Amino acid sequence: MGILSHHVDHAEDFQALPTEIAISSNAVRMNSSTKVSIGLGVFVTFMLLVASRHASGRDGSNFLSQQSSLRAPFNTSGPVEMNAAGQGTCCLGTMPLACCATGCCPMPQGFMLDCCAEVAPALKHPTALPLVQAEKPQIVIGYPTSGHHNVTIWVYIKALQQLDYQNIKIITYAHPQLYPMFTGGEPVKDGNGTPVCEETGCAELCRAQGFSTSPCVDIVGSSDIPVNHATWLEDFQDQYDVSGTAYEEDQIGLFAPDYAPFNSLSGAVASNGLNKTIFGFLSGPADGCDTAYCPKCAGQPFITDSTGPLQMNNFVWKGFSCPDFESIVADKLAKRESFLVEMWVPMFWNARFPELHMLNMEQYLDNVGPNQGKILIRKDRKYKLDAKALSVLSAIFIGNKNVNMMDGWANGFGVDEPLCDYWDFDHGCAAEASQKWIDENRANKLWDSFFW
Repeated sequence: MGILSHHVDHAEDFQALPTEIAISSNAVRMNSSTKVSIGLGVFVTFMLLVASRHASGRDGSNFLSQQSSLRAPFNTSGPVEMNAAGQGTCCLGTMPLACCATGCCPMPQGFMLDCCAEVAPALKHPTALPLVQAEKPQIVIGYPTSGHHNVTIWVYIKALQQLDYQNIKIITYAHPQLYPMFTGGEPVKDGNGTPVCEETGCAELCRAQGFSTSPCVDIVGSSDIPVNHATWLEDFQDQYDVSGTAYEEDQIGLFAPDYAPFNSLSGAVASNGLNKTIFGFLSGPADGCDTAYCPKCAGQPFITDSTGPLQMNNFVWKGFSCPDFESIVADKLAKRESFLVEMWVPMFWNARFPELHMLNMEQYLDNVGPNQGKILIRKDRKYKLDAKALSVLSAIFIGNKNVNMMDGWANGFGVDEPLCDYWDFDHGCAAEASQKWIDENRANKLWDSFFW
């Protein structure tokens, strides 16, 4: 291996220079005369490049375009020569062109042609070697099981795909399992005091997805914080950053028909003729309605509070299958009956029954909000996304109205027929619904504006 020692007077252009530059010999043993020849050749090349920076401009691209022989040191296939610190010499000796495409070059600004920062533009000259684009890394995206989270995250997935991130793995589990796979934290316990996973970070679920350990999820969304999903996220804020807002409000509560003579919890309790059954839908495991899964709904304080207005006035919550819930609510609306349902915004029932509106939950407001739907990314996985991708994730905003609509489309509401051939209340057509929303918003340039 030849060694070139050098001295430079132009300190403003060549700062923090290494004292030696290793030149690859392609593993061929050389005698002393060979070493001197290579060392002298590189020294001449080096000094010509120095002169070019002053004669042709700082980037030296004009000089490179005229002197094709100077492209000889750039090797499109060899490994980057590494020094003891694990840094590649990058711009001299063997250098894969993908190095410049990915910004892997660690050398200081001003070294050679500012190393990768200025070599890459020079290589784009018509007479130069083509620039090899590095493959983008795999992105692992998770969403908590529920239809509105599903349609929302698909918008972000399709945005990343538009930016040429094609290697995306999508994972969904119930909230208590998914979030430890993202944070690496201890799993919470169920109502019986049993941890929802066997290992820290639900590592066994990560392994089931083909990963060696937890955390294995890079991005999650939509996460309803700071209240609803705080159970699984609040203690791990050092692990992730909030990188986008998908919709402005998520709130669980009681809903009544728009013709009801009340708009608050206390007004409902005092209303004569109000049916004292609170109609809900069954969406737990094996209930056949994963698109409406809600781990926080059944335990809401406004329902469970033994001294609260509902229980003190003999109101009772009753759950129905999603098909039966739809039929019951549709029938009661048609008959203009006075009744209450428990659900949330945003979700597909709002699209199916726009006549229902949320009540003011009064003393329970702090239990149900405020929440916004956020996109979270692990701090140690941000390197997988370039600056443009991070910008687009932060720019996208869908809004409650559109999430209601998309989740409705995903479940066959607001469309002439299901958007996919696999639809049921366990499997909404989320990818198709998000694509429909994107397509409709290309015409008005809203979608395109996220990429400006």
